[in-house]
Amino acid sequence: RKAHFLREVAIVLYNEIEGPPPDLGLEATLNDDPEETASRIREALGITYEEQVSTPPGNRSMRMWTSALEDLGVLVFQTSKVHIQETRGFSIAKRPFPAVVINSEDTYTGRIFTMLHELTHIALHNEGLCNLSESSDLPREAREIETFCNMVAGAVLIPRQALLGELIVQNHGQSPEWSDEEIKTLSNRYGTSREALLRRLLINDLTTLEFYRQKRAEFHKQYIEQLSDRGKGYPPYHHVVVSKVGRFFAELVLRSYYAGIVSLSDVSGFLDVKLQHLGKIESDIMGEPLVQGAG
Repeated sequence: RKAHFLREVAIVLYNEIEGPPPDLGLEATLNDDPEETASRIREALGITYEEQVSTPPGNRSMRMWTSALEDLGVLVFQTSKVHIQETRGFSIAKRPFPAVVINSEDTYTGRIFTMLHELTHIALHNEGLCNLSESSDLPREAREIETFCNMVAGAVLIPRQALLGELIVQNHGQSPEWSDEEIKTLSNRYGTSREALLRRLLINDLTTLEFYRQKRAEFHKQYIEQLSDRGKGYPPYHHVVVSKVGRFFAELVLRSYYAGIVSLSDVSGFLDVKLQHLGKIESDIMGEPLVQGAG
């Protein structure tokens, strides 16, 4: 409900300040080739191979992909205090300003993959809660959609030609088994999870299903342990606020206040933050605090 509300707010405010919201222009069907679909999505996002591999994995990589989605006209929100097994994310496919909501309880690499998975749902004009599962327990159509979205997300993150051109891949030889160091180096290079990298190796016939399943089980166990270790240390409160609604939405709300379209009370409500924290939020987004008395 909150995501739907914030999307409606964004449409109204953007119309007031800029005019009609941008058209996303991304379309896909389940009959499309996942690799070609991924290529079109990556081109629309505008992230080059050089930019991706030069960006440190983790928070910096997350911000790069988030900004690319927002520049495309997709709202990116984050939810918290929701167990990762309940949902890793969901999307609102309505246009303009479709929205992606990701679970902040997930790892950075998990959230990035979910963003791209949900963006594919939007391109398909399909929405709903997702845990990225391709389980046989799902109805056939739902399983086909989840499989397609996973394949596209992986190909956006790790394009086929880029992967095949990596020196590690070219020097690896014919063995279907990959060392943990090789997998870690390649996954860090693309700022993605080891499982996503491993799946791309499988899809591109660089490993076997047996090896994939063996390592996937191992990595999944480590992923669960990694999730349980998260939460040690807390980011500044104003960073949390901005991450929940996205920098694009937060800036849109602040610009609307400066233009006299909304009140300080509206700003506080839309961002779900007390007025005393607005100064730091402005400094983070605009470079300096501009709301009088809010610092």
